[in-house]
Amino acid sequence: ARRTMNRDFTVCGVRYRFPGEIDWKHNPTYNNYCEWPWQFARHYFLPDLAEYYRVTEDPEALSCFTNLVGCFIDRAPPPAAGTSPYDTKSWRTLDTGLRASMWMASWPAFAKAPGMTDAFRRKFVRSLKDHIVRLRPCRTYNNWRVMELSGLVEIVLMFPELDPDGAILRGAEDEYRNILATQLHPDGFSFELSPGYHGILPKVFSALAERYRKAGRRPPEDLEKGLELAYELYPRIVRPDRCTPDVNDSGSGSIVPAMKTAARLFPDRADFRWFATDGREGRAPDYLSYAFPYAGAVVFRDGWTTNAVWGYVDMGPYGYAHQHEDKLNFLLFAYGKEMLTEGGIYDYDTSEMRKYVLSTRGHNTVRIDGHDQFAGKTEGHWRYMTKDASGKPIVNKAVLAAKADLTFSTTPARDFAEATFAHGYNAGGVRDESVTHTRAVEFVKGGGAPYFRVTDTLKARDEREHSYEQLWHLETCELKLGDKSFVADFGDGVTLEATFASANGCLVDLMGRKTPEYQGWLPIRPCGDHEHRPIHTPTLRGTFRGSAKIVVEFRPKAAGTGGGPRVRDPFVVVDGGRYLLVSSSSEKVSPDTDRWGECRDEVTVRESRDLV
Repeated sequence: ARRTMNRDFTVCGVRYRFPGEIDWKHNPTYNNYCEWPWQFARHYFLPDLAEYYRVTEDPEALSCFTNLVGCFIDRAPPPAAGTSPYDTKSWRTLDTGLRASMWMASWPAFAKAPGMTDAFRRKFVRSLKDHIVRLRPCRTYNNWRVMELSGLVEIVLMFPELDPDGAILRGAEDEYRNILATQLHPDGFSFELSPGYHGILPKVFSALAERYRKAGRRPPEDLEKGLELAYELYPRIVRPDRCTPDVNDSGSGSIVPAMKTAARLFPDRADFRWFATDGREGRAPDYLSYAFPYAGAVVFRDGWTTNAVWGYVDMGPYGYAHQHEDKLNFLLFAYGKEMLTEGGIYDYDTSEMRKYVLSTRGHNTVRIDGHDQFAGKTEGHWRYMTKDASGKPIVNKAVLAAKADLTFSTTPARDFAEATFAHGYNAGGVRDESVTHTRAVEFVKGGGAPYFRVTDTLKARDEREHSYEQLWHLETCELKLGDKSFVADFGDGVTLEATFASANGCLVDLMGRKTPEYQGWLPIRPCGDHEHRPIHTPTLRGTFRGSAKIVVEFRPKAAGTGGGPRVRDPFVVVDGGRYLLVSSSSEKVSPDTDRWGECRDEVTVRESRDLV
């Protein structure tokens, strides 16, 4: 609050103090980062100022509030009617909705304060009318419309005289019902397929319910009940550290605040209560591994403790608005350590780092001929949307209701998931569909420490020689790299051993590279400071004609957990339609061992025991 009173603001991680009157179009970032003035116009700083005034009744805080808001009203007028929701520095509809929410959260502290003038009240209400005009038409969708409607509803709940016949509130409630029906896949995952943006829906709806109650009204019961499906995402996807995975434009965040709200709204849900109370109440879910049949995310786990082994693979559609070119991306978290990570989220700019986190090369999957996946060209987010006769955006329900093309099974001893990427690779802006990539992930849980076996099958539709890169991004660790194996030490006695079996290929570490392209980096923070840190990125590079199979075993270990036999010299035993990774060419193999994996296509074997 004190910094706000000194016109000192931090936005997108960049701090700036205005020497005099605030210029709402000013951008102090070194690269003119577009988000700074947009996010500054959301006025996130006002609720802290209001709370400071509630506690201290410092008249300087009241003066700061009226000066800041008054300055905005005078110096950042609303755009003309019909202006695109995405235009202007201070009145994009997303920012307008969020600013309205900040104003409504702050206004009660100052409304009856000594020194609050009638002239400012009138100016404030006039500006609220401008906000309503900007927000009421439905011209956007996804998380934008959720937050636009939130600001609109909060205004008319606090100032009902601005909605004398209730039409604005009724219209907003109907839109929210439509959003609940059309922004969630039937399995509960938001169509943006980003856990961070998914969370906007239940968070905003839950906060609005409190606004209704404070205004002396009952929130629509059907809207609250409709949130249960959205909250179910969190137990299904959560890592052992009680955080969501950092996939698409998400970042990783704790699910506990959401679960506390969910447990209050749905007291009969013992699983919500279990997460909300860190296991002191309720009970853990009655399932372990889970596949979202529509969103296509597959989560593997061997238990619900914070020391459990967990894996995640993306086998779903491209998603809407905040997606990456990362199908078949695989993540691994075990024994309290994030092991296999990905590029994550970075500033929404045009930097090389932003291009990297969006690209296939920023994820744990396969590139072909030096090219990234090109799903956005063939199944981009535009598939989800269409328009009605009036031009209003509406969801293509057939796309939302389509199941992901994946295979999944789970047993006490073994889980299995498989899917194919067949949408082509980006060859200089041209879609090259000559190679498909099928990834099968097996999670072996029965007998000994659990481990993962990842099998990549590459199939060419032509006779050309193709190259591949199989990428694995590691969180901070000490790495020992072999010809066809690596050991990553994450400290505290926790390691990850990986062994590779392929017909050819060379394992290299692409750590912290900027040329010829960015590779082997993680953002220091999700966004804002334009900084990143190098990470080890073991990458198997090879060539093939026709088809190729690459088998990788990942064995996470912790002191005292065993982890199964060490595999140093990887070989593959092939028996009909089955394969088995063994430690050496002399190992004896029992025909009835449960370690067999199923071969999905013809495998060429030079000898009875040879590399695939």
